[in-house]
Amino acid sequence: GERRSVLLSKQKNRFLMLSVLLAAGVITILFVQLPCQSLLCRELQNSGHVVLFAVMAAVFIAIIRYSRFAAVGRPLADYWIAGGAMIIVAVLTELGQLITQRDPDLIDMLRDVAGITAGLGLYSLADPSLSPRKRRHHLLQAGLLTAIVALLAAGFYPLLKTVSATLQRNQAFPVIADFGAGWTRTFVQLNRASLTLVAAPAGSAAAESGAGSPVARLTLKPGNYPGISIVEPGADWSGYSTLYLDLFSPHTRPIGLVLRIHDDWHNQAYPDRFNRTLTLKPGDNRIRIPLRDVIHAPAGRELDMTRIAGLMLFAVDIDESLRLYPGVIRLE
Repeated sequence: GERRSVLLSKQKNRFLMLSVLLAAGVITILFVQLPCQSLLCRELQNSGHVVLFAVMAAVFIAIIRYSRFAAVGRPLADYWIAGGAMIIVAVLTELGQLITQRDPDLIDMLRDVAGITAGLGLYSLADPSLSPRKRRHHLLQAGLLTAIVALLAAGFYPLLKTVSATLQRNQAFPVIADFGAGWTRTFVQLNRASLTLVAAPAGSAAAESGAGSPVARLTLKPGNYPGISIVEPGADWSGYSTLYLDLFSPHTRPIGLVLRIHDDWHNQAYPDRFNRTLTLKPGDNRIRIPLRDVIHAPAGRELDMTRIAGLMLFAVDIDESLRLYPGVIRLE
């Protein structure tokens, strides 16, 4: 009787400890944020969620296995229950990000599911109730371990891609965007627009050079403000005097685009940023904007050239699609 009492006490303590760990994981996902807002920090946070969900899934299956709720003689049922419950937690925590002013994201939820599956898989490797008696036991373990590594790699791929793009962007600076380079796409956001790589259009400098490299085609769809945003466009512009933009227009008439530049202190009001309408003539357009105009654009203050937060190009109230071929945006 005494031995049974000790075992029950240990089981109760283990159950309590695992429950606390699970609750701590949920609280961390909902309320703990890295103290930065860059794309790299966001990906670090999201990748951290993959690890957290893997740990939480392993903790949750352990809670089931050490409790009276375990399916006697049917250990796989416990894994299905744990996986289903953790997926519900992933959905609820993703929706719960609305509380902390973050947006739910389907891709992030799929990464959480990858973490859950990996966590359950890792726990199963040490679960004696799942150990097959056949000689192919080691092959099954190797296959499962390979699948787990693949799931974790998929969960961490966006982070690795962002790290690579950030390093390439920093190396390319003072180039703000090179639309023929893959790293630029990481820092591009589109509104009612698409960006694809195509053959250089006839009449463009790229086509005449005979290089044969694909160029970017920006398609602006009908609407109020279709356009493209460059986020984190090299924060410190203070050592430069000119912004250079290279755009090719295949249209036979002039096209109007608005160029917007804002800093970290922007209050979202129109007079608190740089706004300029650019008139693109048919063919190649090489546009230079004096940065002194950008500095003095906000009403009542100077734009902080050491804290540039975004650059946008967009059309206003168009009723037909526009196709443009952006080349390079850089500082001089």
